[in-house]
Amino acid sequence: MTFQKQKVIVISNGMGSQSKLIPLQLYEKHPLLKEFWEGKPIIINIFADTGDEPDFIYKDIIEYQNYLKDHNYPPLIITNRHETYHITEKRMTQYYINHHIVLTRQNRHCTDKFKIRVMKKYLKRFFFQKFLVEHFDEIPEVYRSLQNTLKNNFIIF
Repeated sequence: MTFQKQKVIVISNGMGSQSKLIPLQLYEKHPLLKEFWEGKPIIINIFADTGDEPDFIYKDIIEYQNYLKDHNYPPLIITNRHETYHITEKRMTQYYINHHIVLTRQNRHCTDKFKIRVMKKYLKRFFFQKFLVEHFDEIPEVYRSLQNTLKNNFIIF
């Protein structure tokens, strides 16, 4: 079986100015990003919510979602650890307090556990569901192909 390759661009959106601007430039086909938007890529704009973001971030997310909707762009995908892994702590700090873990900038534990792993799990589910519908009778081969795609073919901003 052969799959048609399609470029996938994953934007880890931290809700800063650049994180919000890159997807818009891709959707609007900005000339400086032509190498990325050529060929109709799948653009996944994703925000991993730790539950401890400042209030203004949550207000900004609402405004950003409204802007995307008003311009017929795909929505910002919001993931979080407590829903992804079915844990009780909804906030990152509460998780660390309950598990007696001291946060430090050196080990980047929170980035890995509350952002990267959560986004990877979402992406695996997203692609599995997408390909499951299209290739239901070839699930084992699709799954192997997905694993290789997730390991090797992402452009991450």
